Amino acid sequence: APVAVNTDGTPTEHGFVSLWPMGENRIGLAWLDGRNTGGGGHSAHGGHVSAGEKHEPGAMTLRSAVFDASLQRSDEHELDAMTCDCCQTDAALTARGPLLVYRGRTPAEVRDIRVARTDGTQWQPTAVVHADDWTMPACPVNGPAIATHDANATVAWYTAAGDTPTVKLARSPDAGATFAAPVVLERGAAVQGRVDTALDGTAAWALWIDEDENGQALRFARFAPDLSRELQRGEVAKLQGKGRGTGLPKIALADGAAFVVWTDVIDGKPSLHG
Repeated sequence: APVAVNTDGTPTEHGFVSLWPMGENRIGLAWLDGRNTGGGGHSAHGGHVSAGEKHEPGAMTLRSAVFDASLQRSDEHELDAMTCDCCQTDAALTARGPLLVYRGRTPAEVRDIRVARTDGTQWQPTAVVHADDWTMPACPVNGPAIATHDANATVAWYTAAGDTPTVKLARSPDAGATFAAPVVLERGAAVQGRVDTALDGTAAWALWIDEDENGQALRFARFAPDLSRELQRGEVAKLQGKGRGTGLPKIALADGAAFVVWTDVIDGKPSLHG
């Protein structure tokens, strides 16, 4: 029988879940938790503060917990007391423990990408992946993606800092403790974001969506694992759908090949392609 991940009992938004393995018989979860919004949802106001500090009411929070094979909960934590309301989270496992990425929020409505990391026993204070300083008074519904390989990690995200839509990719060589300056994948009015990334010992990959007067296109780029060289870029597919209906593309690597799956909307009907 299912159990509730959140137990606050408030009629508020809870979702945008990420999961990661915690050994053979436990799993970690993180989710956006609206228990402090009072039902305010996307219109609630607030900003990023450390967990436990005083903050304005109405902020979305980021929480985590661990569940065992019998769905018994433990180790619940509030990781960030103020986050963006409805950008998806993402998580991946490094050689030094899990990494979690999400879109943060400050009192000045700066909504940059943040990372939380743990060694499996203690969460470290969250940190900005890169200071884009994107001031945005509402949630863009356009969260980050993360991929890992040993102690290396790549994070892909969308920003419109300076009123210029841009997708970026940044690398950490130390399991998320630090990130190098990001690579700009593309910038311009056509950039929609909705990113994903994948990483192995031979390459780092990124996916994103563009849209212009000719319609949408799903694009990719492939780099050396340390992002020092761009190896390839191109178009995966042209899409008939427009707007948010085409969802979030995904990429996974296996046996030296990249597998991509995405949603298109054809004659009003959503369909899955790969």
